[in-house]
Amino acid sequence: MGRASETVCSEIERDIESGALAPGQHLDEQGLAERFAVSRTPAREALMQLESRGLIKIVPRQGAIVLGLSPQLAAGMMEVLHALEAEVARLACRRMSQWERVALEGIHVKAKPIVDRANLGGYLKANDRFHEAIYAGARNNYLGEQISLTRKRLNFHRRSSIERPGRIAASWSEHRRVLDAILAGDELAARDAMADHCSLGGTAFADMIAMLASADK
Repeated sequence: MGRASETVCSEIERDIESGALAPGQHLDEQGLAERFAVSRTPAREALMQLESRGLIKIVPRQGAIVLGLSPQLAAGMMEVLHALEAEVARLACRRMSQWERVALEGIHVKAKPIVDRANLGGYLKANDRFHEAIYAGARNNYLGEQISLTRKRLNFHRRSSIERPGRIAASWSEHRRVLDAILAGDELAARDAMADHCSLGGTAFADMIAMLASADK
């Protein structure tokens, strides 16, 4: 995929993740070509890449449609994500270098002022940095890619859950538990702490499913 295609793909992916492009909305090559001032070829390549990531569906003679998630699919994907995130934390605990552990703690500490300001945009970025450092420390690229793809599909709903009052501070505290387990070299504790963190205590997940079910009616 060329640079123009990558740019189009990245921008559309961000729009889907943020909710700017809602499930069911249509995309077409010509519209994307005009929006990004590129030819139809990069636009077509971007749509094909987005389809391969499970974010859109290309329908012959109709263009592409942004995919939504049924409550059942969201529940299944969330369960898989929890399992993958827990395993990657366990592996990171085993494989991270001392420097990487120090860097992970630094990421966590630097996020505190963002948490104190309840800065949602800033915390979403800090949250990604924390998790991505753990993925890198696990030394399993395939596992990291699967987590990334699943998170992208669920990102809009995960963002909605973190907007709940008090959730940013709670998430940061849960990161501390994961971090402490990794610093202590306790694989099982790291796995369990990450599983608990990703489940958001069960409440936000239940809220997300209820929201999806209501939207389907």
